[in-house]
Amino acid sequence: MADEELTDVQLISHFMRRSPVPIAQAIEALGIDYRVVPMADGSSGKIEKVNDRYVITVNANESPVRQRFTAAHELAHYLMHRDLLVHGHMDRLFDPDPMTNPPAPFKRSHEYQANQTAANILMPKSRVETYHAQGMTTRQIAERFEVSPAAMKIRLETLGLKPNG
Repeated sequence: MADEELTDVQLISHFMRRSPVPIAQAIEALGIDYRVVPMADGSSGKIEKVNDRYVITVNANESPVRQRFTAAHELAHYLMHRDLLVHGHMDRLFDPDPMTNPPAPFKRSHEYQANQTAANILMPKSRVETYHAQGMTTRQIAERFEVSPAAMKIRLETLGLKPNG
């Protein structure tokens, strides 16, 4: 494909071949500005359109694994839902009251799609299955992908695999 432009999905697939997936590089390769800045408590990340550019921002106050998942979640919104994005969207992923995090312009189903896509990007199915078959613990697999053990547990269960240890 030397002379052809890669589609967004092909470009992301290229980055998914590496472990851990270099999510910030993938975002920037798509021409999206990526920022890690301190944000208010409870705010995990946002995607916004500024002039003709998209910007993904994640909360510098959260753990590196949380930042990676948030970045992938916002990237998923870009890949699947950017046509709905007029200005911006803030994700308050740990807010105990979901009503303070209205999904607009997205629906709750868009948020679930973004979480699933983020998991698919950061924890590619074939490699997760390979590590699991090798007997690695959930924590060991999570460390390989630089995600939280909780995220890996959910990914394993989604793939129909029993978490190890």
